[in-house]
Amino acid sequence: AMAEVSASDAPTEGTKYGSGSSTGAPDYPHGTRRDPKYTKLRGNIYHFRMRCPKRYRGYYSREFIDETLRTDSRTQAEALALKAKNIWMEELKVRASREQSPNSAETFKALTALAKNAGLQLVSVDQLAHGSLDELLTRINGVQVADPKAESALFAATLGGFEAPKTTILEAANQMEIYRPQDISGKNKRQKTHWINKFKRAANGFSEVASDKPIVEIKPADAKIYLRYWQRRVDDGGISSDYAKKHLGYLRAIINSFYEFTNLDEYQNPFEGTSSIKKRSLLVPCG
Repeated sequence: AMAEVSASDAPTEGTKYGSGSSTGAPDYPHGTRRDPKYTKLRGNIYHFRMRCPKRYRGYYSREFIDETLRTDSRTQAEALALKAKNIWMEELKVRASREQSPNSAETFKALTALAKNAGLQLVSVDQLAHGSLDELLTRINGVQVADPKAESALFAATLGGFEAPKTTILEAANQMEIYRPQDISGKNKRQKTHWINKFKRAANGFSEVASDKPIVEIKPADAKIYLRYWQRRVDDGGISSDYAKKHLGYLRAIINSFYEFTNLDEYQNPFEGTSSIKKRSLLVPCG
């Protein structure tokens, strides 16, 4: 678990949720107002305190999550406690997801959400290793305060625990109902089956031509190989150009949905920018 810090810790050092403050006197006389939600006043210092939700009890050893906010300011404690609550809920979600499916898109999504709530820029271990020394030291110093035992998901997120999941195109096609639930809202069973099957057919076609690669490893060159495959089929007269374009569109949608679901804001869809399928040219012999 993240470190539980004693109430004697000075409020001036700050926390992983922001800077604490020492005003010399609390901004509300003690005992005149109830402690803000998710806080507990011990001496002159406010602590974050929240009961661990039942669904996450197997991933946290104590009934209550308790740690110092390092401030004697009621106003500041109220703001810090809300941020702490959001970060801890994401932390617990990551722990549960890692236990159930450690390399899944769901776990990666939970980890990126945790990082964003904590104000962390998403970086991989490789990016940290090749980045500035100051950035690395800043992250190490910050996480040592938050989690000296290095047991939390936040610790991993801070030090580059962001390796995109190796979800393949076929696996992603089968997850489209999870990636885009809004698209099947209100559909009956037959309509849902028809909707998901179009993505499965597109993914099967790609895997036969270019192999069932992890989405993060699909390059523009793979997209061009697949594009040429469909162009040949159109030129041979077996299918229409509109039919081919639909399949390329389904693949584009699978990849976009995967990246959007995992909370990755910066990515390149290899099927964006590829030249479109041309209609079959009918050669008329010269008279």
